[in-house]
Amino acid sequence: MPIYDFKCTKCDAKAEVWRSFDDESKESCGCGGEMKQCITLWANTPGRWGDSTGYFDRGLGTYVENYVHRDKLMKEKGLVPTTQQDQMDHQHAVHAEHKQHQKDVEKFTEVYKKTNSSAEAAAAAFPCNDI
Repeated sequence: MPIYDFKCTKCDAKAEVWRSFDDESKESCGCGGEMKQCITLWANTPGRWGDSTGYFDRGLGTYVENYVHRDKLMKEKGLVPTTQQDQMDHQHAVHAEHKQHQKDVEKFTEVYKKTNSSAEAAAAAFPCNDI
């Protein structure tokens, strides 16, 4: 259950209240003033969720303190880190390959419809240049 911060509109007293998400009851202060809900930041709970000096790397299957520690672990496991540029180059190559494949299939379909011969369609769509 989340904790919400409230502040009294009359005496400026502050309170933390445990309540469910759908609870819409009014809170009141001891002085008789109305308590208004304050906007607050998320709680920083490093022991429970992780801290600012590290994270769990699912690819390596272990806790990593920083990028230097990650590089050290990768070297120990014989892995090569990839850069963002390497990943983008790979994606572009896969995309270009897919586009070419689509063109070849369209050519095959077009020739097959005209000739009704899969051999002629294959020869037109996928020419063999090394014979």
